[in-house]
Amino acid sequence: MIGITITTKGGPKQQLKQLIPILNDSMGVTVEKWHHHMLPDHFKNSARGRYHYRRRSRKYEISKMRNKGHSLPLVHSGTMKRQSLRAVEIRKYKSRAEVHGKIRARALNFSGRSWMPDMKAELLATTRSERNSLAATVQREVTKRLNKIQTTETIKVA
Repeated sequence: MIGITITTKGGPKQQLKQLIPILNDSMGVTVEKWHHHMLPDHFKNSARGRYHYRRRSRKYEISKMRNKGHSLPLVHSGTMKRQSLRAVEIRKYKSRAEVHGKIRARALNFSGRSWMPDMKAELLATTRSERNSLAATVQREVTKRLNKIQTTETIKVA
Protein backbone atom coordinates (compact mmCIF):
# COMPACT_ATOMS: atom_id res chain seq x y z
CA MET A 1 0.00 0.00 0.00
CA ILE A 2 1.17 3.52 -0.80
CA GLY A 3 0.25 6.47 1.46
CA ILE A 4 -0.47 9.83 -0.16
CA THR A 5 -0.74 13.32 1.41
CA ILE A 6 -2.32 16.05 -0.71
CA THR A 7 -2.77 19.73 0.23
CA THR A 8 -5.01 21.75 -2.09
CA LYS A 9 -6.48 25.22 -2.54
CA GLY A 10 -10.13 26.01 -3.15
CA GLY A 11 -13.48 24.66 -1.98
CA PRO A 12 -13.38 21.14 -0.52
CA LYS A 13 -16.67 19.98 -2.06
CA GLN A 14 -15.56 20.77 -5.59
CA GLN A 15 -12.15 19.21 -4.98
CA LEU A 16 -13.55 16.04 -3.45
CA LYS A 17 -15.66 15.43 -6.53
CA GLN A 18 -12.55 15.83 -8.67
CA LEU A 19 -10.05 14.18 -6.33
CA ILE A 20 -11.47 10.63 -6.26
CA PRO A 21 -11.40 10.18 -10.07
CA ILE A 22 -7.93 11.75 -10.18
CA LEU A 23 -6.60 9.35 -7.54
CA ASN A 24 -8.28 6.36 -9.17
CA ASP A 25 -6.97 7.22 -12.65
CA SER A 26 -3.48 7.75 -11.23
CA MET A 27 -3.55 4.44 -9.37
CA GLY A 28 -4.90 2.73 -12.49
CA VAL A 29 -1.88 3.98 -14.46
CA THR A 30 0.35 2.66 -11.67
CA VAL A 31 -1.28 -0.80 -11.77
CA GLU A 32 -0.77 -0.87 -15.55
CA LYS A 33 2.90 0.09 -15.08
CA TRP A 34 3.39 -2.76 -12.61
CA HIS A 35 1.65 -5.21 -14.96
CA HIS A 36 3.55 -4.21 -18.09
CA HIS A 37 7.00 -3.46 -16.68
CA MET A 38 7.44 -5.30 -13.36
CA LEU A 39 5.33 -8.47 -13.57
CA PRO A 40 7.34 -9.95 -16.49
CA ASP A 41 10.47 -9.83 -14.29
CA HIS A 42 8.87 -12.39 -11.95
CA PHE A 43 9.31 -15.08 -14.60
CA LYS A 44 13.05 -14.54 -15.15
CA ASN A 45 15.79 -16.58 -13.47
CA SER A 46 17.03 -13.46 -11.64
CA ALA A 47 13.65 -13.23 -9.85
CA ARG A 48 14.54 -16.02 -7.39
CA GLY A 49 16.98 -13.81 -5.54
CA ARG A 50 15.32 -10.47 -6.21
CA TYR A 51 11.91 -11.48 -4.83
CA HIS A 52 13.15 -14.14 -2.37
CA TYR A 53 11.16 -17.05 -3.79
CA ARG A 54 10.93 -20.12 -1.62
CA ARG A 55 13.36 -22.79 -2.75
CA ARG A 56 11.81 -25.67 -4.72
CA SER A 57 12.86 -29.22 -4.05
CA ARG A 58 15.80 -30.64 -5.97
CA LYS A 59 13.54 -33.42 -7.25
CA TYR A 60 11.05 -30.87 -8.64
CA GLU A 61 13.77 -28.77 -10.30
CA ILE A 62 15.36 -31.83 -11.96
CA SER A 63 11.97 -33.10 -13.13
CA LYS A 64 11.01 -29.70 -14.54
CA MET A 65 14.31 -29.36 -16.40
CA ARG A 66 14.00 -32.87 -17.84
CA ASN A 67 10.31 -32.64 -18.81
CA LYS A 68 9.88 -28.94 -19.64
CA GLY A 69 13.42 -27.97 -20.64
CA HIS A 70 13.72 -24.90 -18.44
CA SER A 71 14.21 -23.78 -14.86
CA LEU A 72 12.28 -20.49 -14.95
CA PRO A 73 10.64 -19.57 -11.64
CA LEU A 74 6.82 -19.56 -11.39
CA VAL A 75 6.66 -21.35 -14.76
CA HIS A 76 5.91 -25.02 -15.32
CA SER A 77 4.00 -25.39 -18.57
CA GLY A 78 3.83 -21.64 -19.22
CA THR A 79 0.01 -21.36 -19.17
CA MET A 80 -0.18 -19.22 -16.04
CA LYS A 81 2.63 -16.98 -17.30
CA ARG A 82 0.89 -16.38 -20.64
CA GLN A 83 -2.48 -15.74 -19.00
CA SER A 84 -1.14 -13.40 -16.33
CA LEU A 85 0.88 -11.34 -18.80
CA ARG A 86 -2.00 -11.06 -21.25
CA ALA A 87 -4.16 -8.45 -19.50
CA VAL A 88 -5.01 -6.89 -16.18
CA GLU A 89 -8.56 -5.91 -15.25
CA ILE A 90 -8.62 -2.61 -13.39
CA ARG A 91 -11.65 -1.84 -11.21
CA LYS A 92 -12.16 1.75 -10.07
CA TYR A 93 -14.78 3.02 -7.64
CA LYS A 94 -16.77 6.25 -7.96
CA SER A 95 -17.34 6.81 -4.25
CA ARG A 96 -13.87 6.10 -2.86
CA ALA A 97 -10.23 6.32 -3.88
CA GLU A 98 -9.54 2.63 -4.38
CA VAL A 99 -8.30 0.62 -7.34
CA HIS A 100 -8.06 -3.15 -7.73
CA GLY A 101 -6.04 -4.86 -10.43
CA LYS A 102 -7.07 -8.42 -11.24
CA ILE A 103 -5.05 -10.88 -13.28
CA ARG A 104 -7.14 -13.47 -15.09
CA ALA A 105 -5.10 -16.65 -14.82
CA ARG A 106 -6.19 -20.14 -13.93
CA ALA A 107 -3.98 -20.62 -10.93
CA LEU A 108 -4.14 -24.33 -10.32
CA ASN A 109 -0.78 -24.11 -8.60
CA PHE A 110 -1.81 -21.47 -6.03
CA SER A 111 -2.31 -24.05 -3.33
CA GLY A 112 -3.04 -23.18 0.27
CA ARG A 113 -1.11 -26.18 1.55
CA SER A 114 1.54 -25.12 4.06
CA TRP A 115 4.30 -27.25 2.56
CA MET A 116 3.91 -25.65 -0.88
CA PRO A 117 5.31 -22.22 -1.80
CA ASP A 118 2.88 -19.29 -1.70
CA MET A 119 3.01 -18.58 -5.43
CA LYS A 120 0.45 -15.79 -5.23
CA ALA A 121 2.66 -13.88 -2.79
CA GLU A 122 5.69 -14.61 -4.98
CA LEU A 123 3.88 -13.33 -8.08
CA LEU A 124 2.79 -10.10 -6.34
CA ALA A 125 6.10 -9.44 -4.54
CA THR A 126 7.82 -6.10 -5.13
CA THR A 127 11.23 -4.81 -4.17
CA ARG A 128 11.78 -1.54 -2.33
CA SER A 129 12.98 0.17 -5.51
CA GLU A 130 9.87 -1.05 -7.37
CA ARG A 131 7.61 0.29 -4.60
CA ASN A 132 9.44 3.63 -4.75
CA SER A 133 9.02 3.69 -8.53
CA LEU A 134 5.30 2.94 -8.22
CA ALA A 135 4.90 5.65 -5.56
CA ALA A 136 6.69 8.12 -7.85
CA THR A 137 4.32 7.14 -10.67
CA VAL A 138 1.28 7.81 -8.47
CA GLN A 139 2.76 11.13 -7.38
CA ARG A 140 3.58 12.19 -10.96
CA GLU A 141 0.14 11.19 -12.28
CA VAL A 142 -1.76 12.88 -9.41
CA THR A 143 0.33 16.04 -9.79
CA LYS A 144 -0.24 16.11 -13.54
CA ARG A 145 -4.01 15.72 -13.14
CA LEU A 146 -4.30 18.20 -10.24
CA ASN A 147 -2.26 20.78 -12.15
CA LYS A 148 -4.84 20.60 -14.91
CA ILE A 149 -7.46 21.87 -12.45
CA GLN A 150 -4.87 24.15 -10.76
CA THR A 151 -5.69 23.46 -7.14
CA THR A 152 -2.53 21.84 -5.85
CA GLU A 153 -0.02 23.18 -3.33
CA THR A 154 1.71 20.07 -2.01
CA ILE A 155 1.71 16.42 -2.90
CA LYS A 156 3.69 14.00 -0.78
CA VAL A 157 3.82 10.25 -1.27
CA ALA A 158 4.98 8.44 1.84
